[in-house]
Amino acid sequence: MPVPIEEDPLLAALHRQEEEAQERQAQEADEAMRLKQMERPNTDSPMDAYLMFEGKLLPKPEGFLAGDQMWMRGSLSLTVGPGGVLKTWFSMFVLGQIARGLQVQDLASRQGRTLMLSEELNRATMLRRMLKLWSRDEAFDIDDALCVSYSNNFDFFSRTKESQKRLERLWRESKNPDVIVTDAYAYIHHGNENSNQDMSIVCGAILEVARECGFHANIIHHTGKASEFRKGSDRIRGASVIQNIVSDIFLIDKASNGRSSLEITKHRDYEGREIEPFVFGLEPRMDNPDLLTVTFSGTDAPVVDQASIETMVDAVDQLAGNDGEVLKAALFAHLGWGRRKFDEVLAECVRTGRVIRKQRGKEAAYHLPRGIRSQDGEGN
Repeated sequence: MPVPIEEDPLLAALHRQEEEAQERQAQEADEAMRLKQMERPNTDSPMDAYLMFEGKLLPKPEGFLAGDQMWMRGSLSLTVGPGGVLKTWFSMFVLGQIARGLQVQDLASRQGRTLMLSEELNRATMLRRMLKLWSRDEAFDIDDALCVSYSNNFDFFSRTKESQKRLERLWRESKNPDVIVTDAYAYIHHGNENSNQDMSIVCGAILEVARECGFHANIIHHTGKASEFRKGSDRIRGASVIQNIVSDIFLIDKASNGRSSLEITKHRDYEGREIEPFVFGLEPRMDNPDLLTVTFSGTDAPVVDQASIETMVDAVDQLAGNDGEVLKAALFAHLGWGRRKFDEVLAECVRTGRVIRKQRGKEAAYHLPRGIRSQDGEGN
């Protein structure tokens, strides 16, 4: 029978001290984590970004597009498409709409602070685009609810922790934005884009910061060439984990007449219906041709709806005899119609006889035919 060996009292005391030190370290780590979770980093935000769940603060289940259904806090989305389809223009427009709480096409937005991380375009190019998209008054309304940062030298693959800290620092310096758009995916990592392992590190790192800070992260990415076997979201360049980890995908492609089509390929609205795709373009504004605006239509060859015709007839009733440019400016100020939309509706009204077009030299004037007047009977 083996004889038990008595433990040296000094060694036993050292072991106890080591165990107690490890226990204290674990307790301190738990307390530090608890305090970090109890922080409310969005104190400058117009809304509280967190709720308490099982003793932890988690991002609120609220989104910034489609009535709380899309671009959720603490989630990741993609805006993808080939070159030359207005991806960056569209993203800037969306951020400007969210900054003012204005809708994007027929998608309602939640007002919040926004940040654009421009890793591809330089400051001068972005500034020119901003001056083209918004007037001085609109820029005043947006104020610092839209911030832009340039060339931040991210590498979420090779320098993951460093890039995460830099992203969190930019978020705090920009007064805790609710939505951050990064342009573009290829500029924020040096991993193998076709490797699921590499891309899970990149996407996971960004998603971790978004969840911790409570913002939505949208990334602009590119598609590969279309083929018989690669259509729709399958054209997204790189590993499959890139599209698997995101909550929403905006797929932008070329349409006719220099416009772009947008399809939401990875989202269903709250009633389970697919959100209809739409076409958009970048066109001169009616109130100021020096500025550009994003205009929308339901399909590539939109059908003029009856409500638009009635609106046009009512406008002609009130402005009968005015030349086309005056009418266009008045309608734009009231409805925000773009030039394409105005021309389509007006042409349909003239074709169907709802509006009469009369030429005055080089200009056209519009009148209502007899019998068509506004409800108060005061038409001209």
